[in-house]
Amino acid sequence: MKMKNILKEQGIPLILTVITFIGLSTILYGFIHLLNLLPTTEKIEPVLRKRDILIGLTIYLKTSIDFAIFMGNLMRSNPGWKKRIAIELGTGVGHATGTLLILLIWNFLREVPILMAIMISLASLVLLRMAEESIGEFLQTQKHRIRIHKVTSFLHDQLVFVNKLFKPFLGRLIPNASITNIKTLSFFNLFIFALTVPFILGLDDFAGYIPIFSI
Repeated sequence: MKMKNILKEQGIPLILTVITFIGLSTILYGFIHLLNLLPTTEKIEPVLRKRDILIGLTIYLKTSIDFAIFMGNLMRSNPGWKKRIAIELGTGVGHATGTLLILLIWNFLREVPILMAIMISLASLVLLRMAEESIGEFLQTQKHRIRIHKVTSFLHDQLVFVNKLFKPFLGRLIPNASITNIKTLSFFNLFIFALTVPFILGLDDFAGYIPIFSI
């Protein structure tokens, strides 16, 4: 009986993850060929190059750590194999959608400096919001270290002040930018929430990819 539960709790989410990966990869491949049919000066080459993969890994390394911590907190707040399916499907679809949007932007608007400046500014605001919450959590667990607490408290206060200025704008654009205060959600709400995670954590990656667009 215990073995059956393990197979259900681990096997079903893994199988659905593989199916989702195959389906989204097929959509991505078809989307690339669709973009290549358009009359653009440069075409997207669906070829894996070691140099490009290594560059992408260096940019994504920091975000992958944030993503792992975020997913751990999300699964801890929403236990169970059904909730795990919602998280995996949501993040998978979110990553795929983000990739399609980046390809679309690169294909049409790669030469627009204003767009690049807006995206970099937006990524900076999200990172400041995440830094505030991370430092706030650190302060709650390190109260006995007085010197570190004073320095980090001062930095936290400055981040709170800056983030309050942009909260009306950032709160409407990305309402789920919290990485520490994660509540228990229903299956559908959890799927929608997980769908937004790649966009929140991927903004700093987008800022890193922008200079590479011209290579």
